[in-house]
Amino acid sequence: FSQPGSYLLQLTVGDSELWASDTMTVTVDPLPSQPSASTTAVFQQGHGGYQGTSDTYLRSTSENRASGDRSVMTFDGVPDSAALIRWDLSTLPVGSQVTSASVTLNVVNPSRQDYSIYELLQDWSETHATWNQAADGALWQASGAQGDQDSASISLGTVSPDSVGKLTVSLNAEGVAVVQAWIDNPTGNHGLMIQRYDV
Repeated sequence: FSQPGSYLLQLTVGDSELWASDTMTVTVDPLPSQPSASTTAVFQQGHGGYQGTSDTYLRSTSENRASGDRSVMTFDGVPDSAALIRWDLSTLPVGSQVTSASVTLNVVNPSRQDYSIYELLQDWSETHATWNQAADGALWQASGAQGDQDSASISLGTVSPDSVGKLTVSLNAEGVAVVQAWIDNPTGNHGLMIQRYDV
């Protein structure tokens, strides 16, 4: 049925002695309108007037030091440190559907280790987050944002910074779902943590 409309079908079955016939109506609806073309949204501090990035890092050897004013973030296992990143996605239209998401980093000190990306579950402050606290007067559930109320345990992607320069990491299906949830409910956007603590 290539065109919308109602079609009357007749079904006849039988053998040499008995025949039966019945009819039914099939309605073909118009095809849904074609989806709008996909758009790539880029969120980068200072580019195109966007100023919505928050970033800092946590370091176990500097338990009470906030590092949001630093231009370089570190994440390592010896000593334990983690990078926190959050973007303001409020400029994306309500109802936007995320089909892919990636994070691009500028690696200045390569490593042979792999680092996982996790969703942060607790709000944090760029200027006050430390190894011990998420914001001024608000502690992490566990130091280093390791409590089950601080960060999720499912890896959303893997950072393998084995050479200097730009490194783009595509988020996996779980990561895409997290970004979609942020667009659907912006109050749940607490960003990402990149880390591989030495255990």
